Amino acid sequence: MGWQKKLDFVAISARSIRGSKKVPKSCIESAEYIIQCYANGGLLDWAAGVDREPHVYATFGDRKYNISAEENFHQKAEGTTNYKFDALPAEGSGLICLNKTSGDLGYNMHLGAVVAVNPEEGKILISNMMEAAHVAVSLATIEVIEISSPEEFIVANFGEEGLGQYALGILTI
Repeated sequence: MGWQKKLDFVAISARSIRGSKKVPKSCIESAEYIIQCYANGGLLDWAAGVDREPHVYATFGDRKYNISAEENFHQKAEGTTNYKFDALPAEGSGLICLNKTSGDLGYNMHLGAVVAVNPEEGKILISNMMEAAHVAVSLATIEVIEISSPEEFIVANFGEEGLGQYALGILTI
């Protein structure tokens, strides 16, 4: 069966996987946008600063944030615990790494949305967009990484030391 996808954010062939749609370069904007597209059953128009429905929530072991409405939610995250994953997130949901320390790590959160699943191999493709903070968000072709566990998302972006610095949560509607 191989890779399965409901929306065409990526093009998958026997030889390659590549982004096929433009999404916001910002990890938070792109994850929120992709999850909202899945919730609405198709691709949506995107413009910077435009609110879309439904709202996206980040759920951790001990807290839940409305990332669509709560500004600076990441500044209240010290001591946040990991969400208890029973399986990989489903297509149309996502992952969030949130700084759980009291210090500034320079990059205090990272988000991605699941755009394809491979149940046979126990893998997902998750968006991995990055844009410098405090710049106007623009569009770029989606970038994805393949992971086989939620923790791999932290390690791929922050190294092994990130496992002790970031709480892992799930993004859903």
